[in-house]
Amino acid sequence: MPTVCVSLDAVSGDTAELLMAGLAAIGYHAFEEKETQLHAYIDAPLYDPGAIPELLADLGLPDVPYQAEELPEKNWNEAWEKSFSPVRIGNQILIRAAFHPADPGFPHEIIIHPKMSFGTGHHATTESMMRLMLQQDFTAATVLDFGSGTGILSILAARLGATRVLAIDEEEWAMENSRENILLNGFTEDRIIVKQDARFQFGWPDGRPGLFDFILANINRNILLRAMEEMTQALKPGGRLLISGFYEADRMVLDPELTGRGLRPMQALISDRWCAMIWEQPGS
Repeated sequence: MPTVCVSLDAVSGDTAELLMAGLAAIGYHAFEEKETQLHAYIDAPLYDPGAIPELLADLGLPDVPYQAEELPEKNWNEAWEKSFSPVRIGNQILIRAAFHPADPGFPHEIIIHPKMSFGTGHHATTESMMRLMLQQDFTAATVLDFGSGTGILSILAARLGATRVLAIDEEEWAMENSRENILLNGFTEDRIIVKQDARFQFGWPDGRPGLFDFILANINRNILLRAMEEMTQALKPGGRLLISGFYEADRMVLDPELTGRGLRPMQALISDRWCAMIWEQPGS
């Protein structure tokens, strides 16, 4: 399939990280960092010329120059597989591809087919979310994975004992990747249900409203703000919201929105200036 490369100039460090998180959320599947330039790749049919200026404006970077170029067809999955390495989170979680050897020394092993969906465990936000999840009791829980990407957090929730997980993403390619990874890890859609949703409608596919013990949202600050009311309403009394995909400095904006809706902060993890947090809905 043809691929579009968007080259963004005069970006590096924190700005590049912020852009990668935002671009991944709108379908970009691979990135290449230069000294002061970021190359982002997306399948040509998914490329929307208006999405880049909108994202730059949302991130407060409207003056970042960029250009887009359609590239000849190439086996990007093959190229990605060559560079995909296993991820170990403490001595608890091993994230690997099917072509890596298993390691029975890890209690939780997750197999991810590296199709370049966001969420392979390599980014600080995904790792922090998984570290927070290990501290929670998911036994018999219902879980919403909002912006599921590869499905990695849904799979971990099921591994930790969740009985029903609703994995939501707005991109068809991400949903296909989630389904493939769910099967690779021995689960069916009776346990982890994949649903396309771009309107923050967190109900089950059969029409029943969603009410969850846990909501997992590793996405970005702007989408978290847009979906704040819907996430709060979908959380059971006593339920917990685990969020990441934003910088520690973004808490100045996010925290008042959450406390204003009655949630209380429980814990925060900071890694490379990226933040992951747990918030709890009052109630029993």
